[in-house]
Amino acid sequence: LVVLILVLIRITVAEVQPRVFYFTEEEIPLGTTIGNFGRDSKLHEEYPEFFDQLEYSILSQVPPGLFGLEDDQPVLMTLNQVDRDVVCPNQEQCTAEVNIKVGPSEYFHIIQVEVEIIDLNDNVPVFPESEIDISLPESSHIGSRIALSTAYDPDSPINAIRRYSLEDPTLTFGIDVVNNTDVGVELYIVLRKQLDRESQEEFRMNLLAFDGYGPTAQSGTTAIKVTVQDVNDNVPVFQRSAYEFSVEEQVSVDSLIGTVKADDLDIGENAVVVYSIPSSTVPFRIDSASGEIFNNIVLDHEEHTSYVFTVKASNEQGLSLPASARISVKIVDINDNAPVISIQGESEDDNEIEIPEGANTGSFVSHFTVADADSEQNGEYQCTLNFPQFQLIKLFDSQYKITTMTSLDREAIPFYDLKITCEDDGEPKLYAQKTLPVAITDINDNAPQFSQLVYLASITENAAHGTSVFTASATDPDAGSNGQVVYSIDDPTNFTIDPQSGFIRSKISLDREEVNRYALTAYATSIGRHPTYGTAQIHIYIADKNDQPPVLYFPSEYNNAVHIASLPADQLVARINATDHDVGTNALLSYYISGEDAFMFRVDESSGAISTRVDLDKYEQQAFFVTVVVRDHGDPPLTAQGSISIIVNGSIPFDPVPLSSRQNRTILLIIVGISAVAMVMLLLGIAA
Repeated sequence: LVVLILVLIRITVAEVQPRVFYFTEEEIPLGTTIGNFGRDSKLHEEYPEFFDQLEYSILSQVPPGLFGLEDDQPVLMTLNQVDRDVVCPNQEQCTAEVNIKVGPSEYFHIIQVEVEIIDLNDNVPVFPESEIDISLPESSHIGSRIALSTAYDPDSPINAIRRYSLEDPTLTFGIDVVNNTDVGVELYIVLRKQLDRESQEEFRMNLLAFDGYGPTAQSGTTAIKVTVQDVNDNVPVFQRSAYEFSVEEQVSVDSLIGTVKADDLDIGENAVVVYSIPSSTVPFRIDSASGEIFNNIVLDHEEHTSYVFTVKASNEQGLSLPASARISVKIVDINDNAPVISIQGESEDDNEIEIPEGANTGSFVSHFTVADADSEQNGEYQCTLNFPQFQLIKLFDSQYKITTMTSLDREAIPFYDLKITCEDDGEPKLYAQKTLPVAITDINDNAPQFSQLVYLASITENAAHGTSVFTASATDPDAGSNGQVVYSIDDPTNFTIDPQSGFIRSKISLDREEVNRYALTAYATSIGRHPTYGTAQIHIYIADKNDQPPVLYFPSEYNNAVHIASLPADQLVARINATDHDVGTNALLSYYISGEDAFMFRVDESSGAISTRVDLDKYEQQAFFVTVVVRDHGDPPLTAQGSISIIVNGSIPFDPVPLSSRQNRTILLIIVGISAVAMVMLLLGIAA
């Protein structure tokens, strides 16, 4: 078998959607290569480095099932018998369209391959009837014509019926072929000689139809039988030779399509006209008496846009020459078909489409096709999306792709129910909708954030190591591992933090008197790819514990004497000087005195000021001793204790301010020395 494949390639280069055109004859064997669209569409030049990695799949083809891909290569081949007469009967041009998707998505293209199928003259003309019966009155005039049904040939116009021939041995009849630009070819049998029933009552002949040219031309034949009848002077005459009617599709069965009318000048029974439709293949019937034409089925514009057939009018006696009229019925389209949306790869098992957040504007999302079986305005449509973050780009008349309009943020909107709506321009308007689930996948584009920038916390000093201090908390709006946070701090010596919970504990026992506040920086770090982090300042204050007793500066071990010349009642003697390194109530001091001589003095509990209760000059003793106690207000309270020596000598002016210990010793020696001298002189005076 020698197969001739004529391939003519013409490429229209678009930005990303090339078109490729091929020509091939019908009836070629299965598996015949049509063409290499990868090479012919220049994909190998556009992606020279990645051409071998490209993937191909057929999205759609009209008509379906004719072509396929050769081993997933960019080669188109036949899958089924290519019969042009089935695909495009009687059409001058026959083109099959195959839409091929190129992937992956970063190399997305739609290649539209158009294959024009060249017709072979492989069909014989066929008449609708194997034998045509005609009755003619013998009085018929030479030149009288009777309409005949034309033959049918599904081949293309170039191989369609070219001529008709009548084989009549008697040469009584001939044929007349009329090319009518409005209704097509009209075929008539024409009377060439006068009829005489008494000479010959019946004629038999063959009608032939020839198609094509040259050696491939073929012919079909039907037999004609002409019966010569007597009677009837007049024949019915239609008021018009051709009738045109229009009816909307989807009208109910037995709707009135139109009415034809023929007149017969005879009277009585010879004037009664009977109407008929010779062809049984049209979906209409005619009332034989009224000439009203009705439909036998529900008419569909999408199946047939029009019908052309012949109506005959004959005398009821059947003896007159029947008249014929050409009937053309146009099926008017109504908007009875909504657009049909087909999404690439759509099936019940399909998952949602995933787009990474932050993807560039114009990133590919999906591809879909739209079809509307109606015509003209009813078949025109517009498509829209329900989210402004996406846009539609029209590839061809019925194909669209969806891309991103902006950079998408998962933390703002994590999921879109992207609704495609296509509405036609008919009246009433019909529409179709498809929902495309689009999930925005996460990238690590957000840093963890603490609930506060600065935290305040406290812990009691001397608390055991491992004591709970504070829990830091941070959140990350990203998803998965990108949103999981681990914690750390910049002071691992004194504190520790649980990396998962943010729970901060002391690592050592802390002393407020050494450091009363710690300033830490806490870090929250995401564990996803390309980690991000956030920080917060944590100020940890060390709460005081009463662990420091009061410290006496006066009296002290080396400074505990007060020397005065005299001391009347209610006079200040000295002031206790003490401090406490704790803070707050733990550092608040109260002062007390005790001892044998304590009743002669009083002390201000708050200030530590010691003053006399009585006039010490009235007492002979020159030295008084008082025990001083200082107590803080902690729980439990801590104390410090000391003693003060108060020495009275009249020769020394009153000065309640305490001296230093060295001064005290020097003065004490001087006083003791002076006192001894005075005592000796006193004794000598008494003796004299």
